Amino acid sequence: MIVNNIHFSQYEHEIWGPCVNLTNGVIELIAPLNFGPRIIHYSYSGEKNIYYEDPKGQYYEKGEGYESVEGRWNLYGGHRLWTSPQAPGRSSYPDNEPVSWAPIPGGIVITGPIERWNQIHKDLKIEIESSGSCVTISHRIQNHGPWPIPLSLWALSVMSGGGSAFVPQTPIDLGPVPNQSYALWGKTRMDDNRITWRERYLEIKQLEQSWMKLGCRNESGWAAYLKGNTLFTKKYPFNPSGIYPSYGSSLEVFTNESFLELESLSSIYQIQPGESKIHVEKWQLHHVENNGNIEMTLDKVRLLSTKIPLTM
Repeated sequence: MIVNNIHFSQYEHEIWGPCVNLTNGVIELIAPLNFGPRIIHYSYSGEKNIYYEDPKGQYYEKGEGYESVEGRWNLYGGHRLWTSPQAPGRSSYPDNEPVSWAPIPGGIVITGPIERWNQIHKDLKIEIESSGSCVTISHRIQNHGPWPIPLSLWALSVMSGGGSAFVPQTPIDLGPVPNQSYALWGKTRMDDNRITWRERYLEIKQLEQSWMKLGCRNESGWAAYLKGNTLFTKKYPFNPSGIYPSYGSSLEVFTNESFLELESLSSIYQIQPGESKIHVEKWQLHHVENNGNIEMTLDKVRLLSTKIPLTM
């Protein structure tokens, strides 16, 4: 089916089974239907996936904390929606059941089943422009339970290995008052060779080393991942008066020996029974010259970057 130069179709993927493909001729996205809601592929048409894929099930979680949800959580790869603060079986609910999809103007909506233990359901609205690489992802969580649920919407993009994440440093100089803070997870070392404190950006490389993770109050509302000559950017809203999980982190970066996760978070909501909350990301791909002067390239993206308004 073609609507406004956007072609979408259901087909049988050689690895993931039934999937929906969206393209405008410039970019391509693939969403699996046997599990999710997820997005497993995002790339320029005919080029390699910017996302990591785990078809052999190398990465998963099970055991303590998963007894009540009867299953194991699988990484799969691609892009997913979690809830924070993190807890086994709640954040990482095993999303291994089939999902439904429906066309909308400019894209599709993928809807997952109600999570039996959490009594929430998740959907992803995927909208692409008729030309160019810009994609808007609206992550929605609805509370189907009988009481309010405090949570942050947590959007995680699993980037393919061999690149670097870049996080803008806060540009505002407050003189003697601190202008930013960072949260470190248990296996993160300040002298880790994957971390480079640049003048205007923090760089985190993906290398074949054990896991590390850090988070920050990213007031700029965007971050990037560079692999080869392809730059991926994601923008998302920042709420200056909001309370964020993990010591105030609106952005988190996790990396291990195989991939890197670029993770944006909403502020913490108290979602009432029957109520929904939405967290929006805008993705874009850029072909760039990877000539060592990455800060100038990122500055250009920064100047073109407009902040996303909050959706309450």
